[in-house]
Amino acid sequence: MCYMIVLSTDTDFDLTRLSSSLFAFSREMPRVAETVYLTHAHHWYLASSEGCSCSFRHLSGESVTLGFGAPEDWFPEHADHVAATAQVVAAFRSILASGAQLDCIDAWASDDPAPTPLNDTVQVDLGAMPAPHFRFFEQHRLVLTDSSLTSASPLA
Repeated sequence: MCYMIVLSTDTDFDLTRLSSSLFAFSREMPRVAETVYLTHAHHWYLASSEGCSCSFRHLSGESVTLGFGAPEDWFPEHADHVAATAQVVAAFRSILASGAQLDCIDAWASDDPAPTPLNDTVQVDLGAMPAPHFRFFEQHRLVLTDSSLTSASPLA
């Protein structure tokens, strides 16, 4: 089983232009039935350097009560996973800075056409969170905002 992060936005900007060596946006969507829970017209797949979405920071469904937080010594994380997630947060902030709306879902790849019910929708203010604290929550829809923005600027 692999994590698959799918996201939606209301901008038609080509998000592949924001990709890096540690992550890539793709219009080619994986088999994730939970995509039906995304709210915006433009859908994207967020792949890590491994091709799936496993090389990002995640919390499994039963661990989401830990919330967002910096990497801890008692729970070692691969440095590339932390760096990739921080780069994704920077890309998300760029999307939000353009005035676009953004949400994402962290789900398991599956051939089952029926979506698994999500556990919750979480409002996430990236402007109030250091990038290294962000992580994806399994089977949750994250609605992303950035309160630190003063005005929208177009994506370059």
